[in-house]
This record gives sequence, C-alpha cells and structure tokens, in this order.
Amino acid sequence: EIGRGSNTGFVGEISIVTTHSVAANYLPGIIQSFQKEHPGTFFTISGCTEAGTIIATVAGSSVDIGLALGHSFPRSMASRPLLTSPLALLVGKEHAAAHNWRFTRDANGNLADLRELNNIPYVDFARDASMTQYIHGLLALHNVSVALTAKVNTSILLSRYVAMGFGVSFIDSFTAEAQSDVFEIYPLTDTAALRVYT
Repeated sequence: EIGRGSNTGFVGEISIVTTHSVAANYLPGIIQSFQKEHPGTFFTISGCTEAGTIIATVAGSSVDIGLALGHSFPRSMASRPLLTSPLALLVGKEHAAAHNWRFTRDANGNLADLRELNNIPYVDFARDASMTQYIHGLLALHNVSVALTAKVNTSILLSRYVAMGFGVSFIDSFTAEAQSDVFEIYPLTDTAALRVYT
C-alpha cells in the first residue's frame, strides 16, 4: 500500500528506510506491484537496525517513508500499522535430522512445547532488544535453558548461522517464510509474539 491514496500517476524517486529483513523479505513484492501501476517511479531503499534511527531519518526528511518495529512516533509524523508478523522458531533443514532438532507441532503447525528447546544449541539476536527480551522471558517462563553458540546483529547473519547448523533461533515469520526451502519453521502462538511494523 506504499504510496497509494487519492493520487495517481506517481513519478520519480520514493525513498524508504526500514530494517534489513523488511527490506529484503517483505518489500520487494510490494514495490514490484507498485511499479507496475506507476512505471515512472524508482525506489531507494536503505536498511537499518534501530527503530530510533529509522524514525529520526524520517523526521529529518531524509526519506519519504520509514517502516519501524512497534515504536512511539512523534505527533508530527503520520503513522499506521502495515505489517504484523508472529515470531517463529527457525531450524536449518539440513541439520534438523542430523542433530535431532525436530520439535512437536500443534494441530495448526505451530511450536507446541517450548520445553523441547532445553539444552538445544541457540543463536541469539543481539540487536533487537525487544525481541531478545521477549524470547529470554518466554524461555525463562518455561524453565528452558538453551546452549548459546553465537550472538549476531542482523537477521541475515542469524539466518546464515542457523542454516550452517550453529543452532536454532527465533525470527519474524515473514523473514523465515521467504527462506522456507532452507528452514523448518515453527510459528509461536503467544499473542505477545506478534510484532507490528508501522
């Protein structure tokens, strides 16, 4: 829905700043559809890891659009939720059988029992404080202790380390689904695991 409204015939540059995972895994299809309707447009897309930086970039008029994870925005800035994504457990398909990293699913295909992660090698996401705090709290609530093997600061690195067999991890579902040929994906059912990008 980027750029849509009462205006038609958009032309020129549309600049966007967002997280690396949204830029790589969510926006391409939207941008492609938009450009079919408005062939005179082109996009400049910047990846960023911090919501505060995204908001400051938009507030400073350096870009047209910013997509940030659930954050409070200045009143001078128009905002609305665009994407809601649950978190999902990510397991490299190549290593799932070799290490017996198979987990029980509920009737809807979601992760059924977090306790099965006890002592499993784990790749932690070091940059996203809200997700990290939520996951650590959820694991503690279920008395789960994972075996930390690495901490990484982008979803691209997290995906790569999980794919290489360093362990399992949690990531936004839309990022996981974009790589479903490489990963077993177990969505979380807890409503607190929903992440809203605005």
